[in-house]
Amino acid sequence: MMSRMLAALASLLLFSQLSFAGETLFLKSGAIDPSLRTFAVEKSDTHIYVLQFKSTPTRQDYANLKNLGVQRFAYVPDDAFIVEVPNIQTLKRLNWQNVRAYVPYQRTMRVGQNVQFVNVFNQNQNQLYSIRLLDKKFANAFVHEVSANKGTVVDSDGKNLIVKAQAHAVFNLASVDGVEYIEQAPEIQLDYMNFGDFPDLRANAAGNGDYSDITGYESGTKVMGFEKAWQRGYHG
Repeated sequence: MMSRMLAALASLLLFSQLSFAGETLFLKSGAIDPSLRTFAVEKSDTHIYVLQFKSTPTRQDYANLKNLGVQRFAYVPDDAFIVEVPNIQTLKRLNWQNVRAYVPYQRTMRVGQNVQFVNVFNQNQNQLYSIRLLDKKFANAFVHEVSANKGTVVDSDGKNLIVKAQAHAVFNLASVDGVEYIEQAPEIQLDYMNFGDFPDLRANAAGNGDYSDITGYESGTKVMGFEKAWQRGYHG
């Protein structure tokens, strides 16, 4: 009886997993079902979309995208990619068998959940943001938008950037095509040690200069047991 109950429970869990597989998209901004947002496709002026497959995409699926001029960027679980399409006509040709849904990659989807909520009290405060672009080709347009919003690029490798900007600018930055996500970056505080607070440590920071302070137990000497090894005839 117990074995039958366990088998039934296992079957129920497996069925529930299969039922929800490949439906929910897990973005930095939260989880969405793209099939419920297709109404926004016609009104969008972006070329960046989230394209979700019904199952794990195959080489043929990738070939179909390439033939249509669709460029794949970041993977989004489950079974989806952020892509760039030439035009909306291309989207309408994406309705082959393994495509489940596609939706414009809107700016609200690009802002991470850890970004502070913007309000009248903090809207003009400088914040530090971590931004990832889909590709380095979008960097110039993004940096231009940072400057237009009176922000500063603190660090960048062309695709990953640290930006300081006022809080109200975060959705303007997220509106730039090519932004994969924006997250709040932690403020880094550097602490400097003042050796003047530790006179004994400062006095012993340098040797006596005549090797009288050498004990023989420094790293790589007696503490390593080399002498015993040499006495046994080992060399090195």
